[in-house]
Amino acid sequence: MVSARAVAEVLAILVVDLIGVLPVSDRAATLERLANRLDDQSRTPGGRETAALLSSVAEALMRLEG
Repeated sequence: MVSARAVAEVLAILVVDLIGVLPVSDRAATLERLANRLDDQSRTPGGRETAALLSSVAEALMRLEG
């Protein structure tokens, strides 16, 4: 079984790669905004597993940025 952390890291890498091929003027700012949005969405009451996975993706994106 694949861990939630591994899934989150894979999703974060896919997002970074996707943003890399889009015509975005400020990739770092776009990744930061996306990480913040995912973090906000992860705080949805009652989200449990989904919220935890969103939070993990946001954290992985922040690690990849830094």
